[in-house]
Parts: sequence; structure tokens; C-alpha cells
Amino acid sequence: MLHRYTQGTLIAANARLGRQLRREYAAERRRQGAQVWESPDVIPRNAWIERAWLECVYRDPVSTPLLLGPWQEQALWEQAIAESDADNVLLDLPATASEAARAWDLVHSWEARIDPAEFAGLRDPEAYLEWMRRVETRLRDQGWITASELPRALAEKLAAGTLALPQAVAHTGFDELTPADRRLFDACGAAESAAPASTGSRASRAAFDSAPDELMRAAAWARRKLEAAPSARLGVVVRGLAAQSATVERIFDDILHPGLDFARAGNRRAFHVSAGVLSNDVPMISAALLALRLHSGMSLAEAGMLLRSPFLRLGRSAGAKLDGELRRQGVEQVSLGLDIVRRAFPGMAKATDELRARMHPGEWSSVFSKLLTQAGWPGDRPLSSVEYQTLEHWKELLSDLASLDLVLPRITYEQALSRLRRIARERRFAPDFTAHDASHYDAAPIQIMDMPDAAGSRFDALWIAGLNANAWPEAPRPNPFLPASLQRAAGLPHGSPERELAYARRVTARLLASEVTCSFARYSGEEPLRVSPLIETLPEIPDAPPPPETVPRRIFGAGAPLEDQPRGPAPALPAGVPQRGG
Repeated sequence: MLHRYTQGTLIAANARLGRQLRREYAAERRRQGAQVWESPDVIPRNAWIERAWLECVYRDPVSTPLLLGPWQEQALWEQAIAESDADNVLLDLPATASEAARAWDLVHSWEARIDPAEFAGLRDPEAYLEWMRRVETRLRDQGWITASELPRALAEKLAAGTLALPQAVAHTGFDELTPADRRLFDACGAAESAAPASTGSRASRAAFDSAPDELMRAAAWARRKLEAAPSARLGVVVRGLAAQSATVERIFDDILHPGLDFARAGNRRAFHVSAGVLSNDVPMISAALLALRLHSGMSLAEAGMLLRSPFLRLGRSAGAKLDGELRRQGVEQVSLGLDIVRRAFPGMAKATDELRARMHPGEWSSVFSKLLTQAGWPGDRPLSSVEYQTLEHWKELLSDLASLDLVLPRITYEQALSRLRRIARERRFAPDFTAHDASHYDAAPIQIMDMPDAAGSRFDALWIAGLNANAWPEAPRPNPFLPASLQRAAGLPHGSPERELAYARRVTARLLASEVTCSFARYSGEEPLRVSPLIETLPEIPDAPPPPETVPRRIFGAGAPLEDQPRGPAPALPAGVPQRGG
């Protein structure tokens, strides 16, 4: 598919598909005997749009608006909401601002027509209309633009002749195009590049008792496939992967890498989980955020986690002694205000005493970095490859905080740390376990992803997990700030049951056009689940073979079953003998 576009640009639906297409092109050139070739210009949709906007900035830096980042846009919505009367009844300003920003994106991506009369009499939509006008005014007055507005702005510049693309353009892998993207692609003359036709569908379905059992069977299936054909490209799609990425990684590690190397010190793995983990759940970053809370204070339990972590120069032994002393003293709130804590972190304590009450976010970003250095983070021992990548990711989080200088006034220490923690709660971190091979993300033979990441990708065999009736098709989730009539008329995502069903059917048909096993769990806890109606006509396979025996499963399953344990009352403790433990 790529050979037709080596002199142009191919826009991929997502980054995974773009990497896969470039890798396939390189493999084809090697088969042809080439040793050197020009890399094709295959680029994900978001990166292509930003690149085109940078070209506009280069051509006309004076009149081209400044593109805001996601955290800058979020702060803009928070300010608009805080300045309105509606703020008096809101319980969660950041969550409300996030939902308002999503409504803004829907309106612009789907080119929904805003009729104030349609919003009249609806409390939340009326409030949103006021916030939207405030945001539009601020954007216009400051010469800013949001990412949601870029497709329309680029289409207008192409139509006016102020932007000229140097190459032919095509797009591929999109399950659906928003009206704004379609308008932009039409303005570019971008044709759709269809994927190669499938050799035929071999789809079946299976049911298992629980989600963990379902994932274990999927991992066992992948292992057997890989043992039979080591060069096979296998995909595992997990509905709602982001919420269970840690569980998925543990189960696949157990089945595919059954050794006890839990540290995974840079060893190449047979699978890659695309979701990553939330940044604030990464131990090294979690320790940094806890250390920064020593200024204002934290609970004794949180202080114990910090003091016993390996990421402080203090050391685990000294940290454990300090934790024990705090517990003996009955301290409830741990901060640098305690003499015993100040003596453990003298440089950090002195630096916090000299802080100004309010500073710009960028200044706080620099202060946080210096405070952590004085606290001895991330420790004195050499960093592993993954820890070094974590350190680089932490610097990106601090850069996100510093970018808020553009839209926020001076703020307090607590406000700056709160924003940094929110950024860490929403950004994900996916380490590359083979840093010497940057293509490992897609070179791993087993790719684990959610539905959106699977768009356009091709595999020799595919397993789709989590296809119960509650999850697929998804239940409608209309945006609370847009009238339901507007969402139905514009066909907005999650706006109506009919829209969700049509989308799910389209995606399912694409995924089933290959060798694929669909599965679902019969129970979620004690709640019985039904198979998704979109796959209930597929032939059902008998129970898959059980997962292979692994070292961790032998260790943790070595005890006798509960029913084989002795029954009746436990023996009496001998009198006068002190018992250890709790």
C-alpha cells in the first residue's frame, strides 16, 4: 500500500498504525535487496495537523494564532467557569472544565450548529454557552487557538492559498472521519488508501467464568500461537484496557515469561501493552509527589511509604527508623514543621523556608525540581533503563506545569502542586523495556491494545476480550453540556443508542474480517453477563485449553485447598508465652 505514496504523505489513524506501515515498507525494501532507502512520510493524524500548523506559523508568524496545549486549554475553561455565577454550585471545578473542553471538541470536530434557542431553559447547557463565549472572547483577544479548531482553520488557509502542501496526501485506517477532518482532507485532495483485502473471516467466540480467567486464556492462546509460529504477528484487544492495564501486564507476564524476574531489568518481552500506567502510579514519580507534600504535610501512612521507598538519599534503613520514631511519638501529620523531619531533610527544609507565597507555574516547576534534588530524589544508586525513562517523563510533567505561565497568574505552592498531581493522574507512562531498540513497541510479536488503537492494524491472528452485552456496543454517554437534540442531529459520539450501535457494528465488521477469537466473561463479581449481540451468531468454540503451569502459579498455588485444612477450633496458646506479630 505504501509504494504509491513514497513521494507524498500518508496520514495514519493512529501512531501504532503509522509505525506498522513504516516497518512493513522497510521489510518490503529489504526483500527487494535494498540496503538504503528513503523513509516514507507516514504520520499520525494529530502529528500531521500540528506539523501543518507549524508551517502556517513559519509562513506567517504575525497573524497565525498561537496553539494552546491541552493543560493550557483546561486552565482556560477553569477560569471561564470560576468567573461565572454557575461556579457557586459546582462540586468539582477540574472535572467540570474537562467535560466542558470535551463539549468544545465535539462541537468543532463534528461542526455542530450552535443555536442559543436550543440551549434555552436547560441549566447545564445554558451555563456552558456562557462559558464558551468567555473562552471564545479570551482566545480571540489573546490570539490563541485550540487543537479542536485546527482542522477548520487549516482548511480555510488551504482554500485561501495561504498554505500549500508540498506533496500528495492520502489517509488510511480511520473507522470514521469527523466532518471537520473530512473537510480538511477534501481541501488537501487526500484520497483514502484502503487496506489490503482480507483473505477471509475465521471468527469464533468463547465464554469464561471471570475476566481474569478470560485474560489468562487469551495469554495462553497467544503463547501457543507464538510457539507454533515464532514470526507470527498477534493482536489482543482488551475492552477498557486503560483501567486494567496492570492486571493485563501481570497475567501476560505470568503466562509468557514464567520466570521470577519481576524486576524485568531490560529483558526483551514477547508482548507490549499500549495503554501504559498513570504517571502518578509509577513508584518513582509517586515518591516525588509525596516528597513535595512534605512542605504542607501528609498522613503518617503516606509518610511511611515515602520514607521506606528506595528513591531517597536517606536510605531505607534510616527511613524505616524515622518512620518508627514518628509512630512511637504518635504523630498524625508529617511535615517539615517537625524537628525530627527537618533534621532528616535539612536542605529541603531550609529551601522551603525561603519560598515566596506566590509564583508563576514555571517558577514552581523549577522550585519543585530543586527541592527534590535537596531531598535526595531519586536516590544515589545508578538508575535502571526504566528508571531513567521515568526521570525523563517526570521532566515532561514539569514542563507541562511550566506551560501554564501563558494562561495562569501567580499561584501558591499548594495550587501548583495540585495541578502537577492532576497532570500526573491523567498522563500515562509506557516504558520501553529495550531502550536500544526504539521499535520494540511494535516489534514485540504480541500487541495488546484497546479498540481505538486497533484501527487499521493487521495481524495474523486476533483475540478480542471483554465483548459482553454491557460493554459492546457501549452505552450512550451524552455530554451534559450539549442539548440532547443537538447531539442526535449532529451524530455526536456517545450521543444516542442508534449512533453507538452503528459505530460498534462498523468496527466489529472490520475486526472480524480475519482469524479472530471473541470472548467475554460470564460474570462480573456475582453479576451475570450476556454475550454481546454483535458476536452471538459466531460459532462457539469449546473451552480453551487451560493456561500452562508457570513458576509463580506453582508457588502461589502450592498450599492445600481450604477444604483440606484442619477443621474445628485452633489449639490454645500456652500460658505466659509472648506472641509476636499481629
